[in-house]
Amino acid sequence: MIWAMFAGSMNGPIHIVEGTINAEYYVYEMLAEHLPFFRTEVLDAIGEEPMFMQDNARVHTARHVCWWFDETVFLVLKWSSYSPDLDPIDHAWKHLKVQLHKLHPDVLSIKSNTEACRRIKEVIAEV
Repeated sequence: MIWAMFAGSMNGPIHIVEGTINAEYYVYEMLAEHLPFFRTEVLDAIGEEPMFMQDNARVHTARHVCWWFDETVFLVLKWSSYSPDLDPIDHAWKHLKVQLHKLHPDVLSIKSNTEACRRIKEVIAEV
């Protein structure tokens, strides 16, 4: 699994997840590790507090995750439970897949996570 962030044309960090994610992993290995630095970059670029957006995936709405956001300075967009899937990252993933298959037609035959991650990061760097 790949987790990533972006703000407008600014690419944020990419985090490769081996296995499954629980709330503690999401908070301490992903959010706390990456979000503060990217928030600062975005804040410096746009001059106002950015808003963090995530969908209603179970790990995103876990009590521990909600508690962490309540204890931090991050503004979080409230996502309606019954909203259509308007998450802009879905469009980014589609674009990434198309570009990945263009540059690396053999991508489906890759067995190494390290090699797959290297190729994905290469595609992102070119976009």
